[in-house]
Amino acid sequence: MARAGASLITNIYNEVEVSVPVTNSSGSLQPLVFELTYGPEGYCIKDIRG
Repeated sequence: MARAGASLITNIYNEVEVSVPVTNSSGSLQPLVFELTYGPEGYCIKDIRG
């Protein structure tokens, strides 16, 4: 998957969603959304949607 750019979707309290456009096996761009949560050790990936 090639990364074309990223954008911050939301930042509510200790949770952040970041959308990253990726190229699928057919050569089409599709968004992949990483949901992050912030804890004592920093940011951790909570969920990945695509």
